[in-house]
Amino acid sequence: MSEKRGAKLKLTDSARKRNKKKANARLNRNKIYIGDQYDRWTELRTNLCLKTNVELAKMLLDNYKDVQGNETRVSSEGSSLKSV
Repeated sequence: MSEKRGAKLKLTDSARKRNKKKANARLNRNKIYIGDQYDRWTELRTNLCLKTNVELAKMLLDNYKDVQGNETRVSSEGSSLKSV
């Protein structure tokens, strides 16, 4: 019913390459490379019963923020730990 008619628009090689580069840039802008730590990442995600990498990243960042807040609070109140 809604068939397209006419000749398909043909792109030059350079235009096709430029379009592919733009598309790849859009896809890659949110990627983070963790190198050889991927196995640890997936194991942690499984152990915490999280479904997505986004959930794990959010949990880790929130936890880091909480720890940093606690360290700042402790250091401003004066630490009760004595150096050896």
